[in-house]
Order: sequence, then C-alpha cells, then structure tokens
Amino acid sequence: MQLFPAIEGTLGTWRYYSTKMAAGDLANQVKFASEVWDSTALDYWIQRSLNESRAKRDIAAYLARHEDRFFNSIVVAAIEGEPKFFPVQIADDPQFAILADDRMNESFGVLRFDGTQKYYALDGQHRLRAIKALIENETEFKKPDNFEDDEFSVIIVVQEQGESREEFMKKYRRLFSHLNRYAKAMDPATTIIMEEDDAFAINTRRLIQEHDYFSWIEGESTRVRCQGGANIRKGESYFTTIISLYKMNKQLLFSKLRKAGTEWGEGSEKEKLDSLTKNLPDDDALDRLYTELSQYWDGILEEFPELREDGARMRSDAGLESDEEVDGAIVTNHMLFRPIVQEGVFAKLVRARLDKQEGRTSEGSMLTPRDIKDALSGLNKAPWRGFELPWRGLVYVYDPGKDSWRMRSEDRTDAITLALSMMRYIVGIDEFPSQDSLNEGLRKRWESLLIEVPEDQRDSLWDEIVDLASTFR
Repeated sequence: MQLFPAIEGTLGTWRYYSTKMAAGDLANQVKFASEVWDSTALDYWIQRSLNESRAKRDIAAYLARHEDRFFNSIVVAAIEGEPKFFPVQIADDPQFAILADDRMNESFGVLRFDGTQKYYALDGQHRLRAIKALIENETEFKKPDNFEDDEFSVIIVVQEQGESREEFMKKYRRLFSHLNRYAKAMDPATTIIMEEDDAFAINTRRLIQEHDYFSWIEGESTRVRCQGGANIRKGESYFTTIISLYKMNKQLLFSKLRKAGTEWGEGSEKEKLDSLTKNLPDDDALDRLYTELSQYWDGILEEFPELREDGARMRSDAGLESDEEVDGAIVTNHMLFRPIVQEGVFAKLVRARLDKQEGRTSEGSMLTPRDIKDALSGLNKAPWRGFELPWRGLVYVYDPGKDSWRMRSEDRTDAITLALSMMRYIVGIDEFPSQDSLNEGLRKRWESLLIEVPEDQRDSLWDEIVDLASTFR
C-alpha cells in the first residue's frame, strides 16, 4: 500500500492529484511508457522517443550543478492500483475554522494505492531520465548530497473506474499531445504518432498499420520510417518517412471540390485544413477518409509498381545515366523515393490528375477505383529518374568540386516549385497558349535555376522537354 499527501482537483474531464515524490522514489517506481506497455502498434504509443543525450548531459548537468535547482511538475499516470482519496477535514482544527467550506474540506487529504499500480511519466520523461541517471551513476556528473531525498512536484492522473482500455489510451494520448503541443513543441514524427484530434495523423497511422504495402510487422513498418526527421539517409530501404507520408496524405485528400466546398467547413483553405487537424470528425467520416486514402494508394501502387522496390537501391547517388542492374536488382535515382519530391511534386501532381477526373463525375461523388486508375494512367511514363529532364541540372545537380551528383540544397524550394510546374506541363495538366507564354512561364525560370548546365546545351535540352510534353497530348 502507498499513501501520498495530496490535493485533489478537477480540470475539464480530468481528476488529478497534486503531491510530491522523493527523487529516489521517482527513480525506483516511475517507469517510461515502453516499460509499462509492451504493445508496438502505433495507436498504443504513448510517449515520444527518449533523447538520452539531452537527459544525461543537459538536464543532469543542471540538477548536479545548481543548488537552486527546480522543476515544474512531472505528470505521472497511475494505472491500476485502485486509487482512493480520503479527504482530511481541516475545519476540525479551530485555527482553520475560517476556511471551513466544502471546497476546502474536500480538497486536502491522502491518496492511497493498493500497491499494484504502475506509474509512468506522461510528461517529464527527460527530467525523470536525468534523475535516474544521476542516482544510478550513468552520467559524468556527480549527484548532489542527499539528492535521493529531493522532493519533486508530481501531478498524478488516474484511470477512472469503468473506463475501457481503448478509452483510456485515447484519453491519455490526447493529454500527452495537449501537454506538449502548448509547451515545448514535439518533433513532427512524434506529433503525428501521438495526435488524437488530427484526422490526417490518425489515418496516416492507420494506413501504415493496415494497408498491405506499408507492411506493419512486429512494431515497425518496412516502408515508412516512423521516427526521426523527414529526410532519409543513404542506405535506408524505406520508401518514405511518416512526416512525408502525412504531408502527402493531406495533399491527396484536399481535393479541388473540398477547397471550394463546405464539407470541411467555411473559410479559407487553411481554415478548412485546420478543421481536420484540430476538430476530429465522427467515426463514420474518419472511416470514409481512410477508405478514400487507401484507394488512392492502391491506384498509385498499380501505376507505379516500382515503389515496391528497395529504397536504398532506388536512391542511388552514383550519377547514373540510366537504370542499371546490380546482382539482379535495379539501381537508379528514382525521384519518387525522395521525400522532398514526394511532398513537393508527386502528391500534388496526383491530386491535380484526380481533380480533373472528379470534374468528369457527378459533383461531390467519391471517385471509384476505376476512376482513380483512369486519372493516374500514364503518369508512370513521365520522367521520374534523376538523370532525366526536368530533374537533371535543376533538382539533381552535378558538383564539380566533388566530381559527384547530389540532390540540390541551394534555392531548393524554388527548384521544387518549378519542377512541379514543369511536370504539370509535361503530363498535360497545364497548357500554354503560345510559345512565348511557354518561354515566359517556364523556360526563363528553368534557365535561371540550372546548375552546371553549359549555355550551349540549353536549347537542345529545352527541345527535349517540349518533345516529351508533346507525347502526353
């Protein structure tokens, strides 16, 4: 049995208890979420990735070096343990008679657990890790004298009686998200994993876990890296990252009809998008969005079967002039395996094709799998290799200093924006009424952004782009 002096409070739907715990008790009793729950499904992740270096170096140094050390409250979730609160009637003491009212009498007391509870740090895991590291001598810093007796402010939130596990997980995940959304910002990948109010985040997680292509096996996807930044490092076999997939999914679902209509509310396009990221639709609407999204990816994979290849081989930086076969497998630099192209060009190009197809159907009706297939037909014949135009010299550039090829870093946003415009022209989405308008609209911008492309080659290269575009008309 464990007893805590506590103040009971309510905020919204939450009942919480403010108390204190000694550093030694925190280190011994409070766990990290991964130690409490062994589920590896995305919808049961309830904590951000732990940055060991930050905890053991920065936070531990602060605790070790400052006599006036102080933390804000660590929020601890208590699971099981049959918590019971016993109010202390402070009005029984004459000196507190002036405070005698129900609110005061019912707020102060003792919180009791039966000893079977599990604690984990819902908010403050890096502070907890620093405390553990000092006590267990896992850091270069020496713990202060009597550090185990330092008392830390703790807020304990508990699972309500009769609350199902599914309800509990959603409620706690939402609390974690809110605590971190309005404090230190979570990294984008963690935000997508943790969000319970963002329809795009929820359906991105569902897509990863349920769609055959994304291959959720034993707690991870073989196609999508679910932690870290948006870029994919050399040698990684993933197709994309959860950050880029989330952004693509938003683009795929935000159709021209939705931008102009009221399905996602009133106001600007940004306000309509925000409505789906902050105000969770009902389950039926969420399911419809998932079905739609899943069908889009089915159509994409049918049109682009090469997306099933190993990403490490499809992102070669060897500067190849054509696809090569190595040990029976294709090696190339395929732009669809580059997250910046996925977000900035591909998803937008697919959405534009889908919008054209929607214009041929009855207004407001969802595209059928056949409609989606028709909309995407032929996109695979467009140039998608880095050695092809319009990518070569614009997005995939030669570095003479290193005698090697690389993805462009300078003026990258402008280059990707232009690449989208050029691909829209090439595949027949956009038309130009005259040669002059084409030159003004695309060619001049293209030439101004080229890197290491000799002047005497530009006319012939532009003619190649125009000839390629003619094959789609």
